[in-house]
Amino acid sequence: MRVRDLKTAFAEIQGIFESAGARAQGTAFGKIADAVPDSDDELDAYFSKLERIAKTASAPPADRYLNQLMNVGADERRFNEALASIAADKKLKKADLQRIVKGYAGAAHKKANGAQLLDDLKRAFYKRLYEHDSRALAEKATPV
Repeated sequence: MRVRDLKTAFAEIQGIFESAGARAQGTAFGKIADAVPDSDDELDAYFSKLERIAKTASAPPADRYLNQLMNVGADERRFNEALASIAADKKLKKADLQRIVKGYAGAAHKKANGAQLLDDLKRAFYKRLYEHDSRALAEKATPV
């Protein structure tokens, strides 16, 4: 079954409820049908994607930000976007920032303030970037 088929089924259920006079239920199924994309993807893949999104959304902020940082790879633009969102999030406490830094950089100073912790994230990113570039150059090098 494809996602498009699921959307059609929800729309048909909406019609059934509305024709039976159950407007609230019909409206609910209409909203569900509108939320489902018109896609040819398989349902298993679509539900897996929804599950990943739900887990990410329900994770604590520190875990979400750490996951976001771990997925930037060597892309400096994406790293800067992630860092800006961390810096802008006023709900993050110092302990959350320390957990993010410890997860990304390997260690976090307990006495560091927020700005210092953000600097630690930057240093860790550029260290990873340097190591990534060094490996790439080493792989291209021709032994003498």
